Amino acid sequence: MRRALEEVAIDRRLCDLGDGLYEKGFVNEKPIIFTLDTGASRTIFSTRVYQRLPEGSRPSLSKGSSLKGACGTPIAEMGKGMFKLRFGKMEKLHEIIVAEIEDDALLDTMFW
Repeated sequence: MRRALEEVAIDRRLCDLGDGLYEKGFVNEKPIIFTLDTGASRTIFSTRVYQRLPEGSRPSLSKGSSLKGACGTPIAEMGKGMFKLRFGKMEKLHEIIVAEIEDDALLDTMFW
């Protein structure tokens, strides 16, 4: 099976990342790198990831909650929606917050 160029690029980025726990996964069938965050209470996608999804596969977003970073700094968010996540053979529909974060995605402890 031939892998998509996007997936190959994600694999290369995974090799270049420093310290941390990272996992390749798929959001609505688009490959991204998740940071496994033991301090995150919710799964969060960056606005970049959301904007890269084809328009037809982007769920509409509803008003989210007030997010705060590790130091209590407010984080700007677009809203929340239901996304299909896939890791290997495991698939799950999961509520995700879309916000201005540096990582592609933070995976909360409730998911894993």
